[in-house]
Amino acid sequence: MEKITILIGLMIYSLGFAQTPQGTWKLSTTSTPLGVGPNQGDTSWWSGGADRACLVDDEYVFNADGSFQNVLQTETWLDPWQGKNPEGCGAPVAPHNGTITTATWVYSSTNGTITINGLGAYLGLAKVINGAEIASAAAASSTIVYKVTELTETSMTIDIAVAAPGWWRFKFTKKLVGQPVIGAFSVPNATEGDIPFDLVDPTSTSPGSFSYTSSNTAVATISGKTVFIVGPGTSTITANQAASGSFIAGSVNTEFFVHETPPTVAAPTQPNRNNADVISIFSGAYTNLVGTDMCNNSCWGQSTRSDDVDPGNGDVMKRMVKFNYQGLVPAAPINVTSGYKLHIDIYKTDITSINIGLINPGPVEKAVTLTPTVVGWNSFDIDVDATNFPGINLSNVFQMVMSGTPAGKTTYFDNFYFYKGTALGVSSFEKSNVKMYPNPVKNSLTIDANSAINRVSVYNVLGQEVMKASPKSNSVTLQTNELQKGVYMITTEIDGKISTSKVVKE
Repeated sequence: MEKITILIGLMIYSLGFAQTPQGTWKLSTTSTPLGVGPNQGDTSWWSGGADRACLVDDEYVFNADGSFQNVLQTETWLDPWQGKNPEGCGAPVAPHNGTITTATWVYSSTNGTITINGLGAYLGLAKVINGAEIASAAAASSTIVYKVTELTETSMTIDIAVAAPGWWRFKFTKKLVGQPVIGAFSVPNATEGDIPFDLVDPTSTSPGSFSYTSSNTAVATISGKTVFIVGPGTSTITANQAASGSFIAGSVNTEFFVHETPPTVAAPTQPNRNNADVISIFSGAYTNLVGTDMCNNSCWGQSTRSDDVDPGNGDVMKRMVKFNYQGLVPAAPINVTSGYKLHIDIYKTDITSINIGLINPGPVEKAVTLTPTVVGWNSFDIDVDATNFPGINLSNVFQMVMSGTPAGKTTYFDNFYFYKGTALGVSSFEKSNVKMYPNPVKNSLTIDANSAINRVSVYNVLGQEVMKASPKSNSVTLQTNELQKGVYMITTEIDGKISTSKVVKE
């Protein structure tokens, strides 16, 4: 009996070390296939990645002969140094493009490591090597050693130190024979009070039927394929595919967010400022800078998800949910010297303060703290000077950032712009008496004034000039039938004065 017990123990011991990475692996489609933090296994700095469809479909092939392959499909996840700024999906870039034919793998059960040999071969992310996160293709490593934290027949977790401190963690799932290949699955965000809607089955190589579950029934419930909105918040919607024929069961999930009911009151009406005195980042009252990246939805790794909301009058505001911080990146650095002020309208819900920061290359960042007091719209005008932003080169502001306290709440902002000089009062235009009609407009817009109209410009919400005229008369009619539906800003120059009005195209 004793010999049998010893034999069974030896068999279990041997089986534990017989498991190897041989086979084809993909990043897990759980909510956290990737993560980074200060210590091994600690992903408190950032975690996620399941929504990066071009990354989680990459395959890591450990062949039986010891060769290794990165099978990256048509697109993978690229960093700015690979030509994708901000980071995102794109065609694989050498040497990390999976074309290497001499890559190998070595697994040591004694050391608990996987070694990948071959310039450009890697697991998880191309930028992660031993001791660093590379910032150029020239810095690629020919050998990378990963620590194996978990290795079973179907799952594998590896860790790698990149700096002191700094550890990345990657979680993989083995691609089994008969496992269905399920395509991207997404559910559009909704707002409390929305009517029920039906889910669309993701594509799959299996003919198995799909069923759906909601992780948070206080946010949404599901009956069959119909989603019923219950309240604001976040829920994970899982599409479960039944086994069918030669295919085993599979699943894929996505985050579903239900917004609270947005404000129905627009931000305060802005003064008639001269466009030449305004550098507008986001506002329907002035011409916005072309090409400003509002850094929506985690381009800086933030939890904030932002979108545009119309309160009902065409004056779009920016909504920020799960707000911790929000980046704003002009297409080119801006110069806000010469007595500029910064204006912003903030709609207070349950946040207590917001920091507005200006950033120089380096980066060097300084912020001023704003404290909304009224539940509703709060307006702020901040002197852009060395007192509020010490140490910032105001002639070279290449990024801006907003952060909220407490983090994770929902708030709204509008009319984020820099200005100098004084506002042009309504009386400045009384002599011209500009009239625009009809508004909303369909095919043609007529502009009348008491004085000759020197110039008319039409701008879309991106700040792009889409139409212009120089009538040199008291009346002009613009043909608007080819304009897309939406909100447009119309500027008229009369007697050297510039007036701005808003028109809605139906």
